[in-house]
Amino acid sequence: MVFGSWVGWSARDRSLWRAMSAVLRSWEERFGALLIVLGFDELQLSVASAPTTPERAQRTAAEHISFCPDNFRGQPGSLRDFAGGLVGSQLWRFWWD
Repeated sequence: MVFGSWVGWSARDRSLWRAMSAVLRSWEERFGALLIVLGFDELQLSVASAPTTPERAQRTAAEHISFCPDNFRGQPGSLRDFAGGLVGSQLWRFWWD
């Protein structure tokens, strides 16, 4: 996964591209997540094997929040609520304000 042509949120720091690529690679290996949308301030992943248990979803939700705090910030509910939305979800969307 290469973010070299992405002019959006992370374009300011190449080390951030490497970190984001490592996270996305890990999600690809563990969840079959593939990048399907790469916009100016967002990305979307198609997920083949989303978490199926609340425990695994909570761990994954913590990763999502670390990867993109804007997804969680300002949203109603708790980490548990956020995790519940990941169980079986085949689309993961991230955006940065």
